[in-house]
Amino acid sequence: MAEAFANRLSSGRLHAYSAGSHPLGYIVPETLAVMDEKGITLDGQWSKGLGEVPLHAMDVVISMGCDVNTPALASFVGKKIQWGIPDPYGCDLTAYREARDLIEKHVQGLLDDLNRPGKEKVKASAPTTRNSNEGKKDPHGPERKPS
Repeated sequence: MAEAFANRLSSGRLHAYSAGSHPLGYIVPETLAVMDEKGITLDGQWSKGLGEVPLHAMDVVISMGCDVNTPALASFVGKKIQWGIPDPYGCDLTAYREARDLIEKHVQGLLDDLNRPGKEKVKASAPTTRNSNEGKKDPHGPERKPS
């Protein structure tokens, strides 16, 4: 969700990637549904692991939930931001909508900050401590590992 909001709302000002420590490899239907409600398609996105995004090239890494303590982030030298977005895993669409709306609000706030005069284009990543889709187990996909 964060990747889609950031890339769409920034109008090219930044390039965002979303990744997690336990990716599913696909986007769950609940995430697709709540983003579709906002008119945002997630075509071309998938649940990625931290090793699948160019962390070395990032200016900012945003953690959606609890602190992400992974070897991949231990050597990250850019700015780290904590948003504290609840993971709607296993919940109904209301929880997905609430997470989506919080993510959109935080992304807009970040973009407002970046739009201040003198700010350069940045590359950002939004890793989570769980999967990058705020998703739940798919009956036809791999089982999600708890963090």
